[in-house]
Amino acid sequence: MDYRLFAKLKCPRTLLAFLFLAGAVLRFASLNKPVTYDEAYTYIGFASQGLWAALSDYSLPNNHILHSILVVFSIGLLGNAPWALRLPAFLAGTALIPTVYVFGSRFYSPG
Repeated sequence: MDYRLFAKLKCPRTLLAFLFLAGAVLRFASLNKPVTYDEAYTYIGFASQGLWAALSDYSLPNNHILHSILVVFSIGLLGNAPWALRLPAFLAGTALIPTVYVFGSRFYSPG
């Protein structure tokens, strides 16, 4: 595939908007799926125990501290629902799309 095609696009922001929307829709579709083992362990072991447990307990590598802290706030504000548990990952994953575009265009812009 010739990746230079993307550099020649007249409306790269249109492509970015499409990719952002597609990423958000695909992530949104998964917000209310059943909770997986990893998510349940993060909730039971760290997030439901409060902020101090999320900050201080790194007995197992499953405690991704920033994510656990954001989950503590998310479930504290929005309640105990699968979508509230997944909201920090949803927002971070969706924000990653334009972030990669901005950094990519700065480091790999033609010219």
